[in-house]
Amino acid sequence: MRSVAAFLILSLGVGLTAISVRAEEERILDDFRDLAGWTVESSPTVQVALRSERGAVGKGLRLAFDFSKGSGYVILRKRFNLRLPDNYAFTFRVRGEGKIRSFEFKLLDPGFRNVWWQRREEHTLPSRWKRYQVRKAALEFAWGPSGGAPLTEIGAVEFAVTAPAG
Repeated sequence: MRSVAAFLILSLGVGLTAISVRAEEERILDDFRDLAGWTVESSPTVQVALRSERGAVGKGLRLAFDFSKGSGYVILRKRFNLRLPDNYAFTFRVRGEGKIRSFEFKLLDPGFRNVWWQRREEHTLPSRWKRYQVRKAALEFAWGPSGGAPLTEIGAVEFAVTAPAG
């Protein structure tokens, strides 16, 4: 099986330094001056490290991962208690190295039981900063007992990557 060692650096948000929510006015959720609140989990065979690094502008978050033992996943999460406006978009910038099976942006409800996502399959991480914007209309209900009832409040934001086949 081919080793996949890669990294993903997030510089999240409008203004290139934070993750933000766009409605009628922008709200910066995180500017990455520190990594407080960010957690990472992975499948047992994946080596992973989280650290601060320069972002597109200001600070960024570096997620380094190594799928050298085969396929697996890495999930980066931060809790946010945020009521969503009727129409919204999340923006963030990403750069990295490597090809991944999927790159996922997820919103979890406050109970972490329902998940909405945007999933990019067979994704090559951009070597230069790339701005992503995920609009409400682009999110799909992934799973949970709500059956896809509209998301009005979030409890966490997640980014997930999975390894390509060996």
